[in-house]
Amino acid sequence: MSGSGMEEAWRLRASADELRALAARVEATQAMTLHLDAGDATWRGPGPELCRRLLAGNQYQLRLAVEELRRRGGILDRQATEVEVEALLRSVTG
Repeated sequence: MSGSGMEEAWRLRASADELRALAARVEATQAMTLHLDAGDATWRGPGPELCRRLLAGNQYQLRLAVEELRRRGGILDRQATEVEVEALLRSVTG
């Protein structure tokens, strides 16, 4: 198999792994559980509901971003497989 094909596949898979690791780190941040501390007991005044809504919206955006990171990681994995297959075919057919 072509060395450059293998190297490209390795780079694509490494990038995919990095995207998935970043997604996991985002999910593990305190931002994903901050809503648990935004209850009525936390507030003095009229702000708790607005805070909860803002947090919910921001968390939704974070979840979308996490899913996009994972989706792009999957795309890179598929591209890596395609590169490997092409390199293998080139090596077999000359």
